[in-house]
Amino acid sequence: MYKLIAVDLDDTLLKDDLTISDNNKKAIKKAIDKGVIFTLATGRVTKSAVNIAKELNLQVPIITFQGATIHNHMTSKNIIEEYLMVEDVYKIIDFAQLNNIHCNLYDNSCIYVAKENKWSDYYRTLSKGSNLKAVGNLLDSGLKSTPKMILIDEVENIEKIRHEVEKLNIENINIFTSKPNFLEITLANASKGHALERYAKMFNIKKEEVIAIGDSFNDLTMIGYAGLGVCMENGKEDIKDISDYITLSNENDGVANVIEKFIF
Repeated sequence: MYKLIAVDLDDTLLKDDLTISDNNKKAIKKAIDKGVIFTLATGRVTKSAVNIAKELNLQVPIITFQGATIHNHMTSKNIIEEYLMVEDVYKIIDFAQLNNIHCNLYDNSCIYVAKENKWSDYYRTLSKGSNLKAVGNLLDSGLKSTPKMILIDEVENIEKIRHEVEKLNIENINIFTSKPNFLEITLANASKGHALERYAKMFNIKKEEVIAIGDSFNDLTMIGYAGLGVCMENGKEDIKDISDYITLSNENDGVANVIEKFIF
């Protein structure tokens, strides 16, 4: 019997218009009423994810910032934090600004950028409910640390940027794409898979009793960890290849499909 379901937000639980379908909401409530723990596992800013947790009336902690944080929104406190080292953050900022690459920094409630541009506008459309603040030179922002960073550029430049960041020889970090334009950087332990493992242990749940649902490369570790790893029909082919089940798309109530098939 599955006791815990962890679900990604963008392109998974959320439709393309960033809403949650009525069918998904009904299925989630039905699972919770049966005693299943349902949580979110997202790369989003904590505040943005909390808004969705409240919309679903979730009464359990949520996983945010790609697994860097497990947050209890009932007490407004982080249970677990895995933040990047300050000196590493500054090294990446320096690289980004020297090469005119857009960079996002984060805390629990805000996204910090050097200046408003087409990439900040694009990100704002995706991060519904998030506060974005332009601060000038990010090296002078005063932000002590951050759970993650995102470098944003044209799709054809992302792989080159990844190689350049790797040449900085920063130890103990993850570098991965979430969306085609986004190169995300977190602490090595700050993955959705690692966070989900710690989350399950908090509730004394075995990995065989866990379902993880996602669509992209930032979901790979939690899909690999879970007893039942699920990829959306609209997900990346590489993620489908390592998944146990491929559900319907985010536009066709894929999360509800998983709940009905494997919980009921």
